Amino acid sequence: MKDECLICGAPLEYLNHEVVGECAVCHKKEHSKTRCVKGHYVCSDCHTRGIDAIIAISMGCGIACPFIGRPLTRIGDLSIPRTRVTRNLLT
Repeated sequence: MKDECLICGAPLEYLNHEVVGECAVCHKKEHSKTRCVKGHYVCSDCHTRGIDAIIAISMGCGIACPFIGRPLTRIGDLSIPRTRVTRNLLT
């Protein structure tokens, strides 16, 4: 799981220079030399929280996720659109 994208499962690419990536989970922007070949990025905070292990277990159990109402098929299922986060914070 370390060499594949947590969002879509595609291979990771290791760049020679840093680029700004926006986390597909929390939308934080930070510099990184690693990203998915399709452009997905997961920030250091989301990665180090153990989210990859939690998702791997959740994807294998077949139990419906309470947030999306069905079993997880990929970590991208948990991504919350920025507009929803902003709207919830303001209300």
